[in-house]
Amino acid sequence: MLKHVFCTSQDFACNRPAWSNWALISITDSGAENEKINFGRNHTLLLSFDDIDYEDGEYLLFDEIHARSILEFVEQCSNENVEGIHVHCRKGLNRSAAIAKWIGQKYGLSFSVDYEYNKHVYSVLREV
Repeated sequence: MLKHVFCTSQDFACNRPAWSNWALISITDSGAENEKINFGRNHTLLLSFDDIDYEDGEYLLFDEIHARSILEFVEQCSNENVEGIHVHCRKGLNRSAAIAKWIGQKYGLSFSVDYEYNKHVYSVLREV
């Protein structure tokens, strides 16, 4: 059963050892690589999309496919008694905060409402 969710920057995620019984959702900008992150966790979801909230041919917009992969991943973590989910993106704001906020609300976990978050990402997750 999930008990915790939080979001951080990529720098924080790269400099932390993996916590046992925690999952990681790692978000990078489109075209960027995940680097130096300790993927020694049993559960890791790698995603790539940009921090935008409207269609722009130059950038990759979060979509229903991303949302479904998050939904399936979080359900799997919950079913396998993962204690918490650590979500990170480049700055630890917007994308990761939107996902962490959604996870917190779906599973009744506390998550600060004061976070700035990407409204598009959050809206797509709620619709799925």
